[in-house]
Amino acid sequence: MGFSSISFAQYLQKSSYPIARDESLKILFYTSCKAIAMKGGTERATVSVASALSSRYGHECYSAYSIEDSAPKELCFAGELMVDGHLKTAASQIASFVQDRRVDVVVSQGSFELVIALRKAGLPRCTKLVLAHHFEPGWEVHFGDLRTCLSQLGSASGTGKVKPAVMVLCYPIYKARYTRRLRGDYQAAYMAADAVVLLSEGFSEGYKAFGGLEDVEKFRFIPNPLSCEEYLDPAAYCEKKKIALIVARLEDTPKKISLALKAWEAVKSDPVSEGWTLRIVGHGRDESRYKRLAARMRLPDVDFVGRRDPIGGGGTIA
Repeated sequence: MGFSSISFAQYLQKSSYPIARDESLKILFYTSCKAIAMKGGTERATVSVASALSSRYGHECYSAYSIEDSAPKELCFAGELMVDGHLKTAASQIASFVQDRRVDVVVSQGSFELVIALRKAGLPRCTKLVLAHHFEPGWEVHFGDLRTCLSQLGSASGTGKVKPAVMVLCYPIYKARYTRRLRGDYQAAYMAADAVVLLSEGFSEGYKAFGGLEDVEKFRFIPNPLSCEEYLDPAAYCEKKKIALIVARLEDTPKKISLALKAWEAVKSDPVSEGWTLRIVGHGRDESRYKRLAARMRLPDVDFVGRRDPIGGGGTIA
């Protein structure tokens, strides 16, 4: 947790914001799902960063989200705001909240559209707007691939099947329009934001190329944070077992567990791997596919354990 949160705090300190540095900042994080540590990667990173910013640096953090969730508010947030699912209304609600609470910084966790809408909604110019991008630039095109469209068609019912059916039937046109719109969002969000945070410095050229940009002055680079501050006591190393552990959502496009299985095949070809087991925790739409792949490859010592509660409770590994 420390490295990413410290980097974010240092970015704020070194910025040219017209804010007194002896005062705490008010920072609003927007995530589409509620920012709960066990919800998913983006939400977990948000909670990790907000926790450190509030406990270590005394900044006041808030959470805004658009998908209803009954889970209790994380302690790192001084308050939270559930906004409307309609983008324009959500932007207006956030702008009002920012003005009422005198929020200094708004961090949009991955939503290009919200950054653009917030500028149109009249977000106070004294409030800095940051877009944090949590993927490799251009990765979002996978959200519009044919497999996703077919999945949406299969899960829909009644009149809900009309839109995904049209998407499948007109897929080449849909994919071209989707990609073009995404490229436009990359560019427009960059122009609207005061800073764009990427996971790696190496991603700047990818974002620049995908969004058709010339300017790179707004890019900042902060890697993903650790999710905990607990470390294994060195004295307990001798108690560890020969288990290689993967905890992830079992969807191949973002997680590439198929690549891990191929790597495991290479590992098990070496005698030094004798006694080692690969344990895969999690579930997702590709779970059956992975099991078939492991069987077809005749991989030894692979254990799919499915969905499990995390140590200490508080949620479920997804």
